[in-house]
Amino acid sequence: MRGIPSYALYGEFDAHLGNDWLHCETILSRSRLHGFEIRPHRHERFCQILWLAAGSAVVTLDGRAERLIPPSLVLLPALSVHGYTFSHDVEGLVITLFERHLPEILRACPEAAAGFDTPSVVALGDRPALGRLVGDSLAAVAREFEQGEPGRLGIVDAALAVALIAAHGVRLSAAAPVVG
Repeated sequence: MRGIPSYALYGEFDAHLGNDWLHCETILSRSRLHGFEIRPHRHERFCQILWLAAGSAVVTLDGRAERLIPPSLVLLPALSVHGYTFSHDVEGLVITLFERHLPEILRACPEAAAGFDTPSVVALGDRPALGRLVGDSLAAVAREFEQGEPGRLGIVDAALAVALIAAHGVRLSAAAPVVG
C-alpha cells in the first residue's frame, strides 16, 4: 500500500482526534473542495459509511470501479483503499468513526459488523422502505452531530445501529439463494 495516502478525513491527518471521535459531513461539502473527485486513499483506524441519496457516483474499491445508484450505502472497513468521482448534484453523507467502536454500536446484532470485513456496496433502490429507514437514520446522525446536545452520542449510536442492521438484512437477502 506504499504510495496510498492514509487520512482521518480526506486530505486531513488525525493529530487532533479524541477517543470518542466521530465525524459526519455531506458528500458535497468535501467533494466540492476537490473538484468532485476523491482520489484513492485509506483510513488506518477508521471505518466509513457513505450514504448516496441523490446524484451519481463511481466508487473505486481496491482498484475496482463500480457505479453507485441512489439510494445506496458504501461500507468501508479500516485500510480499504477507496476513491470516488461524484456528480455535481450529489446528495448524501459521509460518516467516519473509529472501527473499534462498531462492536459497541452493533451489540444488539453483532453479526452486522461482518459488513465491515471487506468493502461493500449496499444498493437500496429496489427496497424503498428500507432506503427511507436508512436515509432517515443517517439524517438523524447528521442532526445530532451538528447540534451537539447532551446525550447526542447515544442517539448517534442508536441511529447508526438502525442503518447498519438494515443494511445487513439487505446483504443477507441478496446473498440468499432463490428457491423455486
